[in-house]
Amino acid sequence: DELMIGYSAAITFADAQLGADGLTLRQLRQMVQADLVVHDAAVGADVLALVRRDASRLLGDAVPDNAAGRAVLITTNIEKLEQKHA
Repeated sequence: DELMIGYSAAITFADAQLGADGLTLRQLRQMVQADLVVHDAAVGADVLALVRRDASRLLGDAVPDNAAGRAVLITTNIEKLEQKHA
């Protein structure tokens, strides 16, 4: 349920309904350490509430090429993610 894709981390959810209860400790740690969190619209507020308060947040489906620091992509669309990075 997690893919490493050349930036810090990508966190994926097979089912958007899992919310924060579906996170592993490793995923939670990645979110807390991230300087930038990119997420799709289906990621719930309960998950985003766990992101570090001073981290930048961006609605989207890819981490920008010029992202600095630790970036995490949180998405519910694993198929689209796999297609982009195949």
